[in-house]
Amino acid sequence: MILQHYELDDTVMRTTESEVLLKNEKSLVEVDKGTLAVAVKSEGQPRGFVFQGKGKLVLDTIVETDEGAIGEPIERDLDKPFLVLGYTAKSGGSLAVAAKEDLEKAGYTDPKLFLEKAGSVLDRFGGRGKINDCGCSSEGGNLVFAFQNEMGRLDLLVVSRSRLVYKASGVVFVADGDKTILKSPRHIALSKPNRHITYCM
Repeated sequence: MILQHYELDDTVMRTTESEVLLKNEKSLVEVDKGTLAVAVKSEGQPRGFVFQGKGKLVLDTIVETDEGAIGEPIERDLDKPFLVLGYTAKSGGSLAVAAKEDLEKAGYTDPKLFLEKAGSVLDRFGGRGKINDCGCSSEGGNLVFAFQNEMGRLDLLVVSRSRLVYKASGVVFVADGDKTILKSPRHIALSKPNRHITYCM
């Protein structure tokens, strides 16, 4: 297990255009222009961001079985601060230093208030001490998202080249190539070539 020391930068930024953080056949995460952002660093290098503004999460968590489609797609508005590790690709061209009006639009009178909120998300994910880097430190590594839910907990989305794992309250969804698994309060469903299993709770 590789441990990394994560810490927040002290400069609040904003997106200068809408930004797609993740897009594949099963998932989409994007934020609107004007979303606040602060870099998460390890060993002085940016490893991700905490974002807050307007955005959305879309997940196709449907499992096709012999008995039909099990589950339903997930679509969430992202208006609370959330963490993404492993995302750095476009940070140079699509971010600018946030102005006072950008902060006020998001409900902050001082940049320190946003940094405190962003820090609390990072702390709840694993702390600003040494935590597992989840494979997010290298180019082409994993993307790890931590979204705040209505119960004050974190829903996690981990994406690698071929695999997606989503864990939220009562729901676990795994897609790996042509294999998918869904565990929800109502069903457990497994689909892979030539085999489909459904169990109703």
